[in-house]
Amino acid sequence: MLLELNPDLASWVKSILFEVFIVILLIGSIVLLLKARRSEVPAARKILQGYALFGFCFACTQIFFLLSSYDAFTNGSTPPTFMNNVWVVCAYTVTMASIVFIFRVVEHYILNQKPIFTVIALVSFIIDIFALILIFLGVSALPMQPKDIALSVQNVVAPVLGIAICALYGRVIKNSAGDIRKKATVTFIGVLFILVGIVFNTSLFTFPESLILFRNTITPSFHIIGVLLVFFSLRK
Repeated sequence: MLLELNPDLASWVKSILFEVFIVILLIGSIVLLLKARRSEVPAARKILQGYALFGFCFACTQIFFLLSSYDAFTNGSTPPTFMNNVWVVCAYTVTMASIVFIFRVVEHYILNQKPIFTVIALVSFIIDIFALILIFLGVSALPMQPKDIALSVQNVVAPVLGIAICALYGRVIKNSAGDIRKKATVTFIGVLFILVGIVFNTSLFTFPESLILFRNTITPSFHIIGVLLVFFSLRK
């Protein structure tokens, strides 16, 4: 059966789809930056720039994860190499940077509320930077390894922020009307797709070996659909 093909093919399919996802993110972000330059409304310009920076950072996240996978494939994953730890923590770090930008847009420019979740994401970003510095300094005599520090931050903070961004977009949809509500709804659906893709790519969901190709196909596909919906909502 197609779903029982070997893991090497499954990894190849996943890598190709995530490369497509990266290209879409980069192109879409460039388009948003160009659109922001033409905007005469300061708030709209900041919103477009914020989404563009989110896209660039999230593209870097996927690039770093691909580099870590390549390192693990060529050098083995047990124990992880120095560069593997660097790529993984870099991925976590820029992920938090992308989250800072998206919450900055929603909390400050759209809802005009106190930047509670922006601050949480920013503190998490700083902790990830600290973990990355520890790796380069070769510090290992700690109760928790630098990579595990970044991973713990990701596991604790990311679900909270995922729920928060959905709740905030729910408020935007509830408090708006007409074209703004339509755009917010499409963006909300796009964010949901991305979040589901992220969850499928974690250890929270386990798939049998026979479905590894399905998992490695559906995960990046949800990312691609989600980001296309977000960019579609910002087209005008």
